[in-house]
Amino acid sequence: MAKRSYVSQRIPPQIKSMLRQFREAITPPPIDETALCDYQVEPEHNERPRVTSVLQFMTKGSDFGGAATGIDIFSRLAMALRQNSNADARVIITNAGPNSDPSIVTKYAAKAGLDIRPEQVQLVVSAGDTIEVRPREIFITQIWWNMLNFGRIRHIQADLFNAPPMPLIRLAQDYEPGWLEFSSAHMLARGAYDHTGPLWTIINSGSLARYIDVMAHSFDRRYVFEPVIVEALRPYLNRAGASKRLKRVLVYGRPSVARNCFGALVRGLKAWARDYPEFADWEIVSAGEPHEPVPLGDGRKLTSIGKLSLEDYAEMLLGSSVGVSLMASPHPSYPPLEMAHFGLNTVTNSYLCKDLANFHPNIISISSITDGELASAIAEACRRTPGAAPEAINPTYIRTETYPFLHDLARDLCEVFAPVAKS
Repeated sequence: MAKRSYVSQRIPPQIKSMLRQFREAITPPPIDETALCDYQVEPEHNERPRVTSVLQFMTKGSDFGGAATGIDIFSRLAMALRQNSNADARVIITNAGPNSDPSIVTKYAAKAGLDIRPEQVQLVVSAGDTIEVRPREIFITQIWWNMLNFGRIRHIQADLFNAPPMPLIRLAQDYEPGWLEFSSAHMLARGAYDHTGPLWTIINSGSLARYIDVMAHSFDRRYVFEPVIVEALRPYLNRAGASKRLKRVLVYGRPSVARNCFGALVRGLKAWARDYPEFADWEIVSAGEPHEPVPLGDGRKLTSIGKLSLEDYAEMLLGSSVGVSLMASPHPSYPPLEMAHFGLNTVTNSYLCKDLANFHPNIISISSITDGELASAIAEACRRTPGAAPEAINPTYIRTETYPFLHDLARDLCEVFAPVAKS
Protein backbone atom coordinates (compact mmCIF):
# COMPACT_ATOMS: atom_id res chain seq x y z
CA MET A 1 0.00 0.00 0.00
CA ALA A 2 2.87 2.39 0.86
CA LYS A 3 4.56 1.70 -2.50
CA ARG A 4 1.29 2.31 -4.32
CA SER A 5 0.83 5.65 -2.54
CA TYR A 6 4.44 6.61 -3.31
CA VAL A 7 3.98 5.90 -7.03
CA SER A 8 0.60 7.65 -7.14
CA GLN A 9 2.04 10.84 -5.69
CA ARG A 10 4.64 11.01 -8.45
CA ILE A 11 2.42 10.38 -11.48
CA PRO A 12 1.91 13.62 -13.46
CA PRO A 13 -1.66 15.01 -13.29
CA GLN A 14 -2.14 14.57 -17.04
CA ILE A 15 -1.32 10.86 -16.79
CA LYS A 16 -3.60 10.47 -13.77
CA SER A 17 -6.44 12.05 -15.75
CA MET A 18 -5.84 9.73 -18.70
CA LEU A 19 -5.79 6.68 -16.43
CA ARG A 20 -9.01 7.77 -14.74
CA GLN A 21 -10.74 8.29 -18.10
CA PHE A 22 -9.54 4.90 -19.30
CA ARG A 23 -10.82 3.21 -16.14
CA GLU A 24 -14.21 4.90 -16.51
CA ALA A 25 -14.37 3.88 -20.18
CA ILE A 26 -13.86 0.17 -19.50
CA THR A 27 -16.00 -0.01 -16.35
CA PRO A 28 -19.55 -1.16 -17.15
CA PRO A 29 -22.40 1.02 -15.88
CA PRO A 30 -24.17 -0.03 -12.67
CA ILE A 31 -26.76 -2.75 -13.19
CA ASP A 32 -29.60 -0.44 -12.14
CA GLU A 33 -28.74 1.95 -14.99
CA THR A 34 -29.08 -0.76 -17.62
CA ALA A 35 -31.69 -3.18 -16.28
CA LEU A 36 -34.42 -0.80 -15.14
CA CYS A 37 -36.65 0.01 -18.12
CA ASP A 38 -39.82 1.97 -18.76
CA TYR A 39 -41.22 -0.37 -21.38
CA GLN A 40 -43.91 0.83 -23.75
CA VAL A 41 -47.26 -0.67 -22.74
CA GLU A 42 -50.33 -1.13 -24.92
CA PRO A 43 -53.70 -2.70 -24.10
CA GLU A 44 -54.68 -6.01 -25.65
CA HIS A 45 -58.47 -6.14 -25.57
CA ASN A 46 -58.80 -9.85 -25.00
CA GLU A 47 -60.92 -10.94 -22.05
CA ARG A 48 -59.32 -14.37 -21.82
CA PRO A 49 -57.02 -14.58 -18.75
CA ARG A 50 -53.31 -15.06 -19.24
CA VAL A 51 -50.35 -15.92 -17.04
CA THR A 52 -46.98 -14.60 -18.24
CA SER A 53 -43.57 -15.76 -17.07
CA VAL A 54 -40.94 -13.01 -17.20
CA LEU A 55 -37.43 -14.42 -17.59
CA GLN A 56 -34.10 -12.74 -18.30
CA PHE A 57 -31.29 -13.40 -20.80
CA MET A 58 -31.98 -17.13 -21.48
CA THR A 59 -28.60 -17.81 -23.04
CA LYS A 60 -26.85 -21.15 -23.38
CA GLY A 61 -25.64 -22.21 -19.96
CA SER A 62 -28.54 -20.58 -18.14
CA ASP A 63 -30.74 -23.64 -18.61
CA PHE A 64 -30.09 -25.15 -15.18
CA GLY A 65 -30.68 -24.44 -11.52
CA GLY A 66 -33.02 -21.59 -10.75
CA ALA A 67 -33.93 -20.86 -14.37
CA ALA A 68 -34.99 -24.45 -14.99
CA THR A 69 -36.97 -24.51 -11.74
CA GLY A 70 -38.73 -21.29 -12.70
CA ILE A 71 -39.75 -22.61 -16.11
CA ASP A 72 -40.91 -25.88 -14.55
CA ILE A 73 -43.10 -24.13 -11.97
CA PHE A 74 -44.58 -21.82 -14.58
CA SER A 75 -45.30 -24.70 -16.97
CA ARG A 76 -47.10 -26.80 -14.36
CA LEU A 77 -49.05 -23.77 -13.16
CA ALA A 78 -50.03 -22.83 -16.71
CA MET A 79 -51.35 -26.34 -17.34
CA ALA A 80 -53.42 -26.26 -14.14
CA LEU A 81 -54.84 -22.85 -15.05
CA ARG A 82 -55.60 -23.92 -18.60
CA GLN A 83 -57.65 -26.78 -17.23
CA ASN A 84 -59.51 -24.77 -14.58
CA SER A 85 -59.82 -21.27 -16.03
CA ASN A 86 -58.98 -21.63 -19.74
CA ALA A 87 -56.06 -19.24 -19.24
CA ASP A 88 -53.47 -18.59 -21.93
CA ALA A 89 -49.72 -18.77 -21.28
CA ARG A 90 -46.96 -16.47 -22.48
CA VAL A 91 -43.23 -16.04 -21.84
CA ILE A 92 -41.35 -12.74 -22.03
CA ILE A 93 -37.54 -12.81 -22.15
CA THR A 94 -36.09 -9.46 -21.08
CA ASN A 95 -32.52 -8.22 -21.55
CA ALA A 96 -32.50 -10.33 -24.69
CA GLY A 97 -29.40 -10.32 -26.86
CA PRO A 98 -27.92 -12.13 -29.87
CA ASN A 99 -27.26 -15.24 -27.78
CA SER A 100 -30.71 -15.46 -26.19
CA ASP A 101 -32.30 -18.78 -27.08
CA PRO A 102 -36.09 -19.15 -26.77
CA SER A 103 -35.76 -22.90 -27.36
CA ILE A 104 -34.45 -23.19 -23.78
CA VAL A 105 -37.94 -22.21 -22.63
CA THR A 106 -39.81 -24.45 -25.04
CA LYS A 107 -37.53 -27.40 -24.19
CA TYR A 108 -38.06 -27.20 -20.43
CA ALA A 109 -41.75 -26.43 -20.83
CA ALA A 110 -42.14 -29.54 -22.98
CA LYS A 111 -40.45 -31.64 -20.28
CA ALA A 112 -43.17 -30.50 -17.89
CA GLY A 113 -45.87 -31.25 -20.47
CA LEU A 114 -46.61 -27.69 -21.66
CA ASP A 115 -46.56 -26.89 -25.36
CA ILE A 116 -45.23 -23.34 -25.81
CA ARG A 117 -45.32 -22.19 -29.43
CA PRO A 118 -42.70 -19.73 -30.74
CA GLU A 119 -45.31 -16.97 -31.03
CA GLN A 120 -45.95 -17.29 -27.29
CA VAL A 121 -42.37 -16.25 -26.51
CA GLN A 122 -41.56 -12.54 -26.79
CA LEU A 123 -37.98 -11.26 -26.73
CA VAL A 124 -37.64 -7.79 -25.22
CA VAL A 125 -34.36 -6.08 -26.07
CA SER A 126 -34.70 -2.47 -24.94
CA ALA A 127 -36.94 0.00 -23.15
CA GLY A 128 -38.38 1.04 -26.51
CA ASP A 129 -40.01 -2.35 -27.02
CA THR A 130 -43.77 -2.64 -26.58
CA ILE A 131 -45.45 -5.07 -24.23
CA GLU A 132 -49.16 -5.74 -24.64
CA VAL A 133 -51.23 -6.51 -21.55
CA ARG A 134 -54.67 -7.99 -21.12
CA PRO A 135 -57.22 -6.95 -18.49
CA ARG A 136 -56.79 -10.25 -16.63
CA GLU A 137 -53.10 -10.95 -16.93
CA ILE A 138 -50.71 -11.87 -14.16
CA PHE A 139 -46.92 -11.68 -14.38
CA ILE A 140 -44.50 -14.06 -12.65
CA THR A 141 -41.01 -12.60 -12.23
CA GLN A 142 -37.73 -14.07 -10.99
CA ILE A 143 -35.14 -11.27 -10.77
CA TRP A 144 -35.35 -8.01 -8.84
CA TRP A 145 -35.24 -5.60 -11.78
CA ASN A 146 -38.03 -7.43 -13.61
CA MET A 147 -39.98 -7.26 -10.39
CA LEU A 148 -39.68 -3.48 -10.46
CA ASN A 149 -40.19 -3.13 -14.22
CA PHE A 150 -43.29 -5.29 -14.32
CA GLY A 151 -44.59 -3.85 -11.08
CA ARG A 152 -44.83 -0.59 -12.99
CA ILE A 153 -46.51 -2.38 -15.92
CA ARG A 154 -49.00 -3.92 -13.50
CA HIS A 155 -50.08 -0.42 -12.37
CA ILE A 156 -50.32 0.80 -15.99
CA GLN A 157 -52.49 -2.25 -16.68
CA ALA A 158 -54.82 -1.21 -13.85
CA ASP A 159 -55.10 2.32 -15.26
CA LEU A 160 -55.68 1.10 -18.83
CA PHE A 161 -58.59 -1.11 -17.83
CA ASN A 162 -59.86 0.97 -14.89
CA ALA A 163 -59.47 -1.96 -12.51
CA PRO A 164 -57.66 -2.72 -9.25
CA PRO A 165 -54.02 -3.83 -9.66
CA MET A 166 -53.61 -7.52 -10.37
CA PRO A 167 -51.35 -9.59 -8.08
CA LEU A 168 -47.69 -9.63 -9.05
CA ILE A 169 -45.96 -12.96 -8.39
CA ARG A 170 -42.31 -13.23 -7.40
CA LEU A 171 -40.33 -16.48 -7.45
CA ALA A 172 -37.59 -16.05 -4.83
CA GLN A 173 -34.79 -18.62 -5.05
CA ASP A 174 -32.17 -16.63 -3.17
CA TYR A 175 -31.92 -13.30 -1.38
CA GLU A 176 -30.73 -11.20 -4.32
CA PRO A 177 -29.79 -8.03 -2.37
CA GLY A 178 -27.04 -10.17 -0.84
CA TRP A 179 -25.45 -10.50 -4.28
CA LEU A 180 -24.88 -6.75 -4.47
CA GLU A 181 -22.59 -4.40 -2.60
CA PHE A 182 -24.23 -1.63 -0.58
CA SER A 183 -25.35 0.64 -3.42
CA SER A 184 -28.39 1.96 -5.24
CA ALA A 185 -28.80 -1.47 -6.87
CA HIS A 186 -28.76 -3.11 -3.43
CA MET A 187 -31.46 -0.74 -2.19
CA LEU A 188 -33.58 -1.29 -5.29
CA ALA A 189 -33.23 -5.07 -4.96
CA ARG A 190 -34.41 -4.83 -1.34
CA GLY A 191 -37.25 -2.57 -2.40
CA ALA A 192 -38.43 -5.17 -4.89
CA TYR A 193 -39.49 -7.30 -1.90
CA ASP A 194 -41.69 -4.47 -0.62
CA HIS A 195 -43.54 -3.58 -3.80
CA THR A 196 -46.79 -1.64 -3.60
CA GLY A 197 -49.90 -3.47 -4.70
CA PRO A 198 -50.79 -7.15 -4.19
CA LEU A 199 -47.54 -9.14 -4.00
CA TRP A 200 -47.53 -12.93 -3.93
CA THR A 201 -44.23 -14.71 -3.42
CA ILE A 202 -43.10 -18.28 -4.06
CA ILE A 203 -40.07 -19.06 -1.89
CA ASN A 204 -37.62 -21.88 -2.58
CA SER A 205 -36.86 -23.40 0.86
CA GLY A 206 -37.95 -22.81 4.41
CA SER A 207 -34.54 -21.44 5.38
CA LEU A 208 -34.82 -18.69 2.75
CA ALA A 209 -38.38 -17.95 3.89
CA ARG A 210 -37.18 -17.54 7.48
CA TYR A 211 -34.36 -15.27 6.36
CA ILE A 212 -36.76 -13.08 4.38
CA ASP A 213 -38.86 -12.81 7.54
CA VAL A 214 -35.79 -11.69 9.49
CA MET A 215 -35.17 -9.05 6.80
CA ALA A 216 -38.66 -7.71 7.67
CA HIS A 217 -40.29 -8.26 4.26
CA SER A 218 -43.94 -9.23 4.11
CA PHE A 219 -46.26 -10.34 1.32
CA ASP A 220 -49.98 -10.53 0.69
CA ARG A 221 -49.63 -14.26 0.07
CA ARG A 222 -46.69 -16.59 0.09
CA TYR A 223 -46.05 -20.17 -0.93
CA VAL A 224 -43.01 -22.07 0.37
CA PHE A 225 -41.55 -25.31 -0.95
CA GLU A 226 -38.49 -27.33 0.02
CA PRO A 227 -35.86 -28.49 -2.50
CA VAL A 228 -36.49 -31.89 -4.03
CA ILE A 229 -34.18 -34.27 -5.84
CA VAL A 230 -33.79 -33.69 -9.58
CA GLU A 231 -35.80 -36.34 -11.42
CA ALA A 232 -32.84 -37.35 -13.58
CA LEU A 233 -30.87 -38.28 -10.43
CA ARG A 234 -33.66 -40.24 -8.73
CA PRO A 235 -33.06 -43.57 -10.55
CA TYR A 236 -29.47 -43.67 -9.26
CA LEU A 237 -30.34 -43.27 -5.58
CA ASN A 238 -30.97 -46.96 -4.93
CA ARG A 239 -27.32 -47.69 -5.79
CA ALA A 240 -25.94 -45.37 -3.10
CA GLY A 241 -25.80 -47.99 -0.34
CA ALA A 242 -23.83 -50.62 -2.25
CA SER A 243 -21.71 -48.39 -4.48
CA LYS A 244 -17.93 -48.87 -4.37
CA ARG A 245 -16.32 -45.68 -3.08
CA LEU A 246 -12.94 -44.33 -4.13
CA LYS A 247 -10.73 -42.25 -1.86
CA ARG A 248 -11.98 -39.14 -3.54
CA VAL A 249 -13.09 -35.72 -2.35
CA LEU A 250 -15.63 -34.15 -4.71
CA VAL A 251 -16.00 -30.38 -4.33
CA TYR A 252 -18.49 -28.01 -5.90
CA GLY A 253 -16.10 -25.54 -7.46
CA ARG A 254 -17.30 -22.43 -9.28
CA PRO A 255 -14.60 -19.72 -9.26
CA SER A 256 -16.82 -17.25 -11.14
CA VAL A 257 -19.66 -17.38 -8.58
CA ALA A 258 -18.65 -15.47 -5.46
CA ARG A 259 -21.30 -17.00 -3.20
CA ASN A 260 -19.74 -20.45 -3.69
CA CYS A 261 -16.64 -19.23 -1.81
CA PHE A 262 -14.04 -20.78 -4.11
CA GLY A 263 -11.14 -18.94 -2.47
CA ALA A 264 -12.05 -20.23 0.99
CA LEU A 265 -12.56 -23.71 -0.47
CA VAL A 266 -9.04 -23.76 -1.92
CA ARG A 267 -7.48 -22.45 1.31
CA GLY A 268 -9.29 -25.13 3.29
CA LEU A 269 -8.12 -27.86 0.92
CA LYS A 270 -4.53 -26.62 1.13
CA ALA A 271 -4.67 -26.70 4.93
CA TRP A 272 -6.22 -30.19 4.84
CA ALA A 273 -3.53 -31.46 2.46
CA ARG A 274 -0.80 -29.95 4.67
CA ASP A 275 -2.11 -30.81 8.14
CA TYR A 276 -3.58 -34.27 7.53
CA PRO A 277 -0.92 -36.28 5.67
CA GLU A 278 -2.78 -39.51 6.45
CA PHE A 279 -5.06 -38.62 3.53
CA ALA A 280 -2.22 -38.05 1.07
CA ASP A 281 -3.49 -40.80 -1.23
CA TRP A 282 -6.89 -39.15 -1.72
CA GLU A 283 -7.89 -37.60 -5.06
CA ILE A 284 -9.53 -34.14 -5.10
CA VAL A 285 -11.79 -33.19 -8.01
CA SER A 286 -13.92 -30.13 -8.69
CA ALA A 287 -17.26 -30.21 -10.51
CA GLY A 288 -19.55 -27.33 -11.45
CA GLU A 289 -17.43 -25.12 -13.70
CA PRO A 290 -14.26 -25.65 -15.76
CA HIS A 291 -11.12 -24.11 -14.29
CA GLU A 292 -7.38 -24.62 -14.33
CA PRO A 293 -5.80 -27.16 -11.94
CA VAL A 294 -5.15 -25.60 -8.52
CA PRO A 295 -1.92 -26.63 -6.70
CA LEU A 296 -2.57 -27.71 -3.11
CA GLY A 297 1.03 -28.41 -2.08
CA ASP A 298 3.35 -31.44 -2.12
CA GLY A 299 2.51 -32.08 -5.75
CA ARG A 300 -1.21 -32.48 -5.09
CA LYS A 301 -3.80 -30.49 -6.98
CA LEU A 302 -7.49 -29.79 -7.31
CA THR A 303 -8.50 -31.04 -10.76
CA SER A 304 -11.56 -29.66 -12.52
CA ILE A 305 -13.91 -31.99 -14.36
CA GLY A 306 -16.11 -29.05 -15.38
CA LYS A 307 -19.88 -29.07 -15.63
CA LEU A 308 -21.12 -32.65 -15.95
CA SER A 309 -24.28 -34.06 -17.44
CA LEU A 310 -26.67 -35.25 -14.76
CA GLU A 311 -25.90 -38.85 -15.66
CA ASP A 312 -22.13 -38.34 -15.34
CA TYR A 313 -22.68 -36.34 -12.17
CA ALA A 314 -24.64 -39.23 -10.65
CA GLU A 315 -21.82 -41.66 -11.42
CA MET A 316 -19.28 -39.25 -9.92
CA LEU A 317 -21.38 -39.02 -6.75
CA LEU A 318 -21.69 -42.79 -6.50
CA GLY A 319 -17.93 -43.25 -6.75
CA SER A 320 -16.86 -40.51 -4.31
CA SER A 321 -16.53 -40.69 -0.53
CA VAL A 322 -16.49 -37.05 0.61
CA GLY A 323 -18.24 -33.95 -0.70
CA VAL A 324 -17.58 -30.27 -0.01
CA SER A 325 -19.98 -27.54 -1.09
CA LEU A 326 -20.04 -23.97 0.25
CA MET A 327 -22.79 -21.41 -0.21
CA ALA A 328 -22.83 -17.88 1.23
CA SER A 329 -26.60 -17.69 1.26
CA PRO A 330 -29.64 -18.62 3.35
CA HIS A 331 -30.69 -20.98 0.55
CA PRO A 332 -29.37 -24.52 1.15
CA SER A 333 -28.32 -24.98 -2.52
CA TYR A 334 -28.69 -28.37 -4.16
CA PRO A 335 -25.16 -29.90 -4.28
CA PRO A 336 -24.81 -30.65 -0.53
CA LEU A 337 -28.28 -32.23 -0.48
CA GLU A 338 -27.38 -34.39 -3.48
CA MET A 339 -23.99 -35.36 -2.09
CA ALA A 340 -25.39 -36.39 1.29
CA HIS A 341 -28.19 -38.50 -0.18
CA PHE A 342 -25.78 -40.24 -2.53
CA GLY A 343 -23.73 -41.44 0.43
CA LEU A 344 -20.96 -38.84 0.58
CA ASN A 345 -19.93 -37.46 3.95
CA THR A 346 -20.59 -33.85 3.08
CA VAL A 347 -19.07 -30.65 4.45
CA THR A 348 -21.09 -27.46 4.03
CA ASN A 349 -21.53 -24.18 5.85
CA SER A 350 -24.37 -22.79 7.91
CA TYR A 351 -25.79 -19.30 7.49
CA LEU A 352 -28.30 -17.13 9.29
CA CYS A 353 -31.55 -19.19 9.35
CA LYS A 354 -29.82 -22.15 7.66
CA ASP A 355 -28.19 -25.21 9.23
CA LEU A 356 -28.25 -28.46 7.28
CA ALA A 357 -26.94 -30.59 10.16
CA ASN A 358 -30.44 -31.96 10.76
CA PHE A 359 -31.23 -32.43 7.09
CA HIS A 360 -29.21 -35.63 6.72
CA PRO A 361 -26.78 -37.52 9.01
CA ASN A 362 -24.09 -37.41 6.30
CA ILE A 363 -23.84 -33.61 6.55
CA ILE A 364 -21.14 -31.92 8.61
CA SER A 365 -22.24 -28.31 9.05
CA ILE A 366 -19.64 -25.67 9.96
CA SER A 367 -20.26 -22.11 11.07
CA SER A 368 -16.85 -20.80 9.97
CA ILE A 369 -15.07 -21.35 6.66
CA THR A 370 -11.60 -20.39 7.87
CA ASP A 371 -8.96 -22.70 6.46
CA GLY A 372 -8.40 -24.50 9.77
CA GLU A 373 -12.06 -25.24 10.48
CA LEU A 374 -12.75 -26.28 6.91
CA ALA A 375 -9.69 -28.55 6.86
CA SER A 376 -10.73 -30.14 10.15
CA ALA A 377 -14.24 -30.82 8.84
CA ILE A 378 -12.90 -32.39 5.62
CA ALA A 379 -10.59 -34.59 7.68
CA GLU A 380 -13.52 -35.69 9.86
CA ALA A 381 -15.51 -36.55 6.72
CA CYS A 382 -12.59 -38.62 5.42
CA ARG A 383 -12.31 -40.52 8.71
CA ARG A 384 -15.88 -41.74 8.31
CA THR A 385 -14.78 -43.62 5.19
CA PRO A 386 -13.82 -45.84 3.34
CA GLY A 387 -17.07 -47.44 2.45
CA ALA A 388 -20.45 -45.89 1.88
CA ALA A 389 -21.52 -43.31 4.40
CA PRO A 390 -24.53 -44.27 6.56
CA GLU A 391 -27.51 -44.66 4.29
CA ALA A 392 -30.42 -42.41 5.20
CA ILE A 393 -33.28 -40.73 3.43
CA ASN A 394 -34.93 -37.39 4.05
CA PRO A 395 -38.54 -38.00 2.94
CA THR A 396 -39.11 -34.34 2.11
CA TYR A 397 -36.19 -34.33 -0.32
CA ILE A 398 -37.26 -37.46 -2.22
CA ARG A 399 -41.01 -36.69 -2.30
CA THR A 400 -42.79 -37.24 -5.59
CA GLU A 401 -44.92 -34.08 -5.45
CA THR A 402 -42.32 -31.51 -6.42
CA TYR A 403 -44.39 -28.37 -5.76
CA PRO A 404 -47.06 -29.04 -3.13
CA PHE A 405 -48.07 -25.36 -3.12
CA LEU A 406 -49.22 -25.41 -6.75
CA HIS A 407 -52.74 -26.54 -5.85
CA ASP A 408 -53.23 -23.51 -3.59
CA LEU A 409 -51.63 -21.08 -6.04
CA ALA A 410 -53.72 -22.33 -8.97
CA ARG A 411 -56.88 -22.10 -6.86
CA ASP A 412 -56.05 -18.55 -5.77
CA LEU A 413 -55.36 -17.46 -9.35
CA CYS A 414 -58.58 -19.05 -10.58
CA GLU A 415 -60.42 -16.89 -8.05
CA VAL A 416 -58.72 -13.81 -9.52
CA PHE A 417 -59.57 -14.93 -13.06
CA ALA A 418 -63.10 -16.08 -12.18
CA PRO A 419 -65.06 -13.06 -13.54
CA VAL A 420 -63.46 -13.51 -16.96
CA ALA A 421 -63.51 -17.30 -16.89
CA LYS A 422 -67.28 -17.30 -16.38
CA SER A 423 -68.09 -14.77 -19.09
